[in-house]
Order: sequence, then C-alpha cells, then structure tokens
Amino acid sequence: ATDVRRGRRSHGLDARRVRFRDPQGRRPPRPRPPFGRGQEPLAEPLDGPHQAGSLERMVRAVQRVEERLLTTCRALEAASIDYAVIGGNAVAAWVATVDEGAARNTPEVNLLICREDFPTVVRLMAVVGFDHLPSEQRASFVDRPDGKLRSGVFLTFAGEFVNPDDVLPSAGLSERVRAAKFWLIALEPLVRMKLTAWRLKDRVHIRDMIGVGLIDDTWPARFQPVLAERLREILADPDGWATGLRGERQRAWCMARYRSPRRVRFNTSPLQRHARPTPRPPSPRRRS
Repeated sequence: ATDVRRGRRSHGLDARRVRFRDPQGRRPPRPRPPFGRGQEPLAEPLDGPHQAGSLERMVRAVQRVEERLLTTCRALEAASIDYAVIGGNAVAAWVATVDEGAARNTPEVNLLICREDFPTVVRLMAVVGFDHLPSEQRASFVDRPDGKLRSGVFLTFAGEFVNPDDVLPSAGLSERVRAAKFWLIALEPLVRMKLTAWRLKDRVHIRDMIGVGLIDDTWPARFQPVLAERLREILADPDGWATGLRGERQRAWCMARYRSPRRVRFNTSPLQRHARPTPRPPSPRRRS
C-alpha cells in the first residue's frame, strides 16, 4: 500500500488515505451507490397508505368542486333564474372542447346572475346547504357547516363593474351558450372579462386558451385598445419567458436580493430557464 498524501509506504488500513492495487497494477472499480448518484433511499415506499390517502383527497377535492357547481346550477334552473358559469370552470369547459388534458382545475365556483335575482338566490343557496358570507365586493357562499372561502361559490352581477377601476363592466346574460349540464358564458365575453380583471390567474387562463388554439392573432381586433394591447402582450410571449409570469418572478427575486430590477439578465430562450445574476466584483482582501 502507498500513502497517497505523503508518498511513502504505510502500514495503516485507512481506506481514506491508502490506495490499494491488485498484483497486475489495475485499479479496482469504484463502487456505485445502490440508489444512483445524488439520490437517497426513500423512507417509505410510494404506494404507502399516506400516498394513497393523499391521492384520494386530491380526487375528492376535484369532485367536490363539480358537486358544488352542479348543485348550484340545478337549484337556479329549478327556480327559473338565469345564470352563466364564468371564471376558471368556464375556462376549463372551453379548453376541454379542444383538449381535455389541458383543462386546469379550480377550487371555486363563479357564476354570473342579475342583481334582481340575488335575494332569491340567497334563499335557494341556504336550502341546498350553503351559508352566505356578506361582502362588499362580491357575494360569497361556503359549504355548511365549516366550509372554506377558498372553495366557495362566488356570484358576479351581470352588466356591473367588479372593481371601480375596471375598463369594462362584466358580461351580460345574453352572451351565454348551453353546455351539457349548465349554461356557459360565451368564449369572447369570457376572454373580455379575463382581460379586464388582468390578475395573475386571469393571464394564466388566457395562456391556457391560447395553448389549445382557442385564441389567435386575430382576436385583439375584437376588443378595445387597452384590452387589445394586453392580449397582444400575451400573444407575443405565450409561455411567459421574457415579460410574462417568469419575468415577474425574476424581477421580484432581483428586487429582494439586489434592490434593483436590472441586476438579472433575462433569458428569452426556453432552453435557458434560469436567470443568471450579474457576478459581483471580488471584495478586496483585508491587510493584516
């Protein structure tokens, strides 16, 4: 055995310092870890009871959203109240007409009704098992007895402004089509409402519709200049690599670290998915 560090003979058997060779002088193969390089053995198998329970809860959460949607729509139709499904469920319904695998789940139910029908809707929702939560912005209903607002039913009034600074009011009930199980807002007013709201999830929904071909380059001409410019911005960067959602996250990270939005070079190529921060100059060494 030869001591690698000191270059002389060593009689120790420390495997970290001694290099062993066979009589022909060949180096033995390096042992490989049993789970691959950089991987650790799993504490529990993937098919354990906790994983099965998690999958069941995921499926059950999606089913409960569908149950709330169908229960509310059937109650409104039984009382001859006009309505239309809007929001994430409407986007998923339109996306599923092209590619059902591209539909995105949402935890809430959004409906469009007339303000004159709101007192009747409150009584109907109480009968079918929902509690009304008074709010100044929009009417909200949660499951009885311990429902969460995140997975509630929200009502928007037709032809009214949701927020005072919105460009346009919400769509009207005349702009709806009949789906298999409920009344659905038409595609163009749905896109118009999403462009008007212009929240993060609204831009994600618009990207979902662009991804399946429901919206193309001819759509900006259908809207007002402000909304048309917003739609052109998403059409120019549908994946959000440069100025979309990824750019916003990078700017927020850069502001938190460097207090400047210009310290990160934004990559527009989808092959380069990570921001490369500008290297800092080396700090001068202290003289002793």
